[in-house]
Amino acid sequence: MKIIHAYDLPEVTWKNGGGVTREIAVAHEGEQVFWRLSLAGITADGPFSLFGGLTRVLTVVEGAGMTLKTPHNRLPAELHKPVSFDGATKIYSTLSNGSVRALNLMFDPLKCLGQVTAIQGPYHGTSGAALNLMSAVFCTKGTVKIGGQALLRRGSMALTGTKEVQFELDAAGSALVIAITNKS
Repeated sequence: MKIIHAYDLPEVTWKNGGGVTREIAVAHEGEQVFWRLSLAGITADGPFSLFGGLTRVLTVVEGAGMTLKTPHNRLPAELHKPVSFDGATKIYSTLSNGSVRALNLMFDPLKCLGQVTAIQGPYHGTSGAALNLMSAVFCTKGTVKIGGQALLRRGSMALTGTKEVQFELDAAGSALVIAITNKS
């Protein structure tokens, strides 16, 4: 298990130059991204970078949310509510009321499946299983106790890998549980 404090990671300019992100973890297969977790700070309305061949799951973790406008519809991106879309879709985001931070999971849908589940405390559960390629818990509010020992605070993530790990949220806590599994 590896603990990462996302807010301490260096900021990297977006692929399209329109903002910054903090890369939490990434797995490659050759030159191709297999899966990637990052935390983006979005301070203004604007276009998203295109990531053809990847599925994206965006979850607002701070702020009032935003609307993701595509050529065909509008997707609400609200606090702690994961929204999934094709990485090749042209997206223009409009902030609802000020800046937001969003956790992004991207994965190659031909090789794996990714899921983000929002959990509210109090809660006791498990993360990770033998079928998972990668599992993680990201604390969005309060505290999360991992494996009976590690304590996560807002903005921290435990990469639990394929090992099943017990975790619990305090009554005021909330977290995102991320699972990436083999496609087959």
